[in-house]
Amino acid sequence: MERTVDHEVLGPYPESGFSIDRTRWPLVTVRIGRTFTAEEFTALYDRALEESAARGDAPYLSLIDARALPVQAFAGVLRATVITLLNRYHTRAQGRLLAEVIVHDAFLARGTFAVLQRAYRPAWPLRMFTTVEDAERFCWRVWREGERSGAIDVAGLAAKQRQR
Repeated sequence: MERTVDHEVLGPYPESGFSIDRTRWPLVTVRIGRTFTAEEFTALYDRALEESAARGDAPYLSLIDARALPVQAFAGVLRATVITLLNRYHTRAQGRLLAEVIVHDAFLARGTFAVLQRAYRPAWPLRMFTTVEDAERFCWRVWREGERSGAIDVAGLAAKQRQR
């Protein structure tokens, strides 16, 4: 049985890298530093899938707070790298990741997000919000809809947690 980690930091956050908060699991909140490398981004998605596996392939919600990331930092090569990595992880995350939201309050971020949406079409909802509160509300709404529809087996998840 693998151990779960409630909070960890990848890279020299907040200058670079990510802060990952799982204290409100199944909501995973990622805060992006002012820049990040492809290696840090790869490690971020690897950690998310490892954490899901450690919790019995439990479904989760991803909230990415990118407000500290300058819009111009997410240009050209880095954007292409991110899209490539997202497409690679798509198959592995399917059935686990229920919603992915990005928070950025800069107007220009919307254009960058539109490019990302056109190139990366996941099976789960991918949305952008200007506030963390709105993003969280959306995530929890997706979770509740999954519970109501039976797509999320709450009793099964609880049983897996008790077995651990």
